[in-house]
Amino acid sequence: MIFAFLFSFYIFGPNFKAKFWLIDDHEIFFFLGSVIDQNGWSDFLSTLVDRTEVGLFGVSTRYRPSYYFLRLVEVFLWKDNAILWYLFRFFILVSFVYSLNLLFRFFLSTPVALAWTITCFSFTYWSDIYSRLGPGETYVTLGFAIFITVTFTWERRIRYGIFTAVLQVLALVIMIGSKENMVLVAFLPIFFLYDKDDLKYKFKYYHILYLIPFLVSMVIVLAVIKATSLNPVDINGNSAQISDRLSRIVGFMNNSLFLQPLILGFLLCVGLIVKTKSLRIVKKSFQIISILIFLIINILLNIVFYGGELPQNNRYDFPTAVINVFYFIIILSMVLRLIFPKKIVKNELFSGIIFLIFSAFGFSSYSINEIQNASRKNAKRTQSLDITIRAMKLEAAENVGIIFVRNFTEFEPADSILRYANYNHLQLRIGLDVDDVMYYSSFQDGLMSYLRNLSINGDDTRSLKPLGNLKKEKILSCNFYHFGEISFDLKKKYPFCKQIKAQLISY
Repeated sequence: MIFAFLFSFYIFGPNFKAKFWLIDDHEIFFFLGSVIDQNGWSDFLSTLVDRTEVGLFGVSTRYRPSYYFLRLVEVFLWKDNAILWYLFRFFILVSFVYSLNLLFRFFLSTPVALAWTITCFSFTYWSDIYSRLGPGETYVTLGFAIFITVTFTWERRIRYGIFTAVLQVLALVIMIGSKENMVLVAFLPIFFLYDKDDLKYKFKYYHILYLIPFLVSMVIVLAVIKATSLNPVDINGNSAQISDRLSRIVGFMNNSLFLQPLILGFLLCVGLIVKTKSLRIVKKSFQIISILIFLIINILLNIVFYGGELPQNNRYDFPTAVINVFYFIIILSMVLRLIFPKKIVKNELFSGIIFLIFSAFGFSSYSINEIQNASRKNAKRTQSLDITIRAMKLEAAENVGIIFVRNFTEFEPADSILRYANYNHLQLRIGLDVDDVMYYSSFQDGLMSYLRNLSINGDDTRSLKPLGNLKKEKILSCNFYHFGEISFDLKKKYPFCKQIKAQLISY
C-alpha cells in the first residue's frame, strides 16, 4: 500500500493544483444548475433520468448507467470543489495500483509483482484516464480495484462467501455500466467457481447474485443495438452498425494486439500436447486455458469496439494493454513449467529473475515521467481556463463575448464555455459565431447545424443572445473567444465592436 501511495503521488501529484477543464467537466456544472441555486440530492433521480443517457435507452449510442450514477454521486458530494474531485481520483488510482500489485502477487513474488505493476504503467495513456475528470475508464479501474481486493488475499488465497459475492457483483456492475466494452467481465466469477482439484464447478445459493452483472450487460447490449439501428454512423462518419463491424472482424484480427497473444496461446497448447503426447494436460489446465481464451476474446472485443483503431496511445488502449500484460505473465509462467523441471520452476529466485528480465523489456521510465508531465500540463491548462472564466465574470453587462466555432471538433469546447457561463450567471452578453463549413458525416453536420441554430436564435437557458441582434448594436468592447487559428481580420468581421480583444482557449 505504501508503494501504491508513493507511486500514485509521483505520477498524479501535480493534479492537486488543477481546476476544471473544458472537455467533460462542463457536464458537472450542467448537473449542478446554477452557482446561485445549486441542485441537490433531491434532484438526483430526475437529473439521472432526464439529463443523462440513462433516460435515453435505445436512443443514445452510448449507454453507461453506472457511470452516470457514480458521476452524479460525485457531483452532489464534491459540487464545484475541484480539489475534492481530484482527491477522489487519487484514491481510485492508489486503489487500482494496489489491486494490480495484489493480482500479480498471486502468481509472482512481491518484488517481481511490483516490477510488473510499474511495467503496466509504462504507457502514457494513463494520463488520459487520471488527469481528467470525465473518462468512464476511471470508474472501471475503481470497479477493478474493488473486485481484486475483495477476491484475493495477501496470503495468495481466494476469498469466498456471501459478503465477497455481494462486493464482487457491485464491482462488476460498476465496470460494466461505466464503459460498454466491459460487458464480458460478467463472466469473471465463473473462473472462481471452478474447483481445479475436483475438476468441476461448485455452486452455493448466493451465487445466484452473479446473474445481476449478466442482466446489466444484456440491458446495455440491447440499448446499444437499438440505438445503432437508428444512428448509422459515428462522429467520424464511420459505420456504427454492429453488423458492419462484425463483418469486418477478420480484418480486425490482423492487429498485433490480437495476433501476438493468439499465436503465443496456440504454440503453448501445441507444446503441452507434444510434451505429454496426450490431451490430459490440457484438461488438467482447463481453468488456466479458459482464462487465456477469455482474455483473447476481450482483446478482440475491444478492437472491434474501436473499429480496429488500436492502439491509439490514449485511454481507449485500456483495458487491452493491461490484458496483454496479464496474458503474457500467464503464458510465460506456463512456458517455464513446460520447459524446466518442477523443482527449478518452484525456485522463486530462478523464476523471479526470468520474470524481471521480461518485465524490463516493457518498462519505460520515459512513459512514467510523461504521465507526470501530463499531470503538470493538466494543472496549467485548467488554471488558465479558470483565469479566463474569472475574467469573464468581471466583464460589464454592456460588453459582449463572441465564441467562434471553426469546425465540429470545437463543438464540445464551445458548449463547455456556454455551460460555464450559464452556471456562473455572467453579466457579459454572449453570442455564438459558427463557420459555414460542411462535412461528409450527417452526424458532424448535425452538430454544426445545432450550433448555427443557437447562433441565430440564442438560448436563454445558456445566457446566449442571438448574434444577429448583437450586430445591430454599437458595442464599446467585445471579447473574441476562439479555440484555434483564425485567418480573418477581427475588426472587419465584427464592425459593430468598437474595440475587440482576442482570447485563445486551448484544448
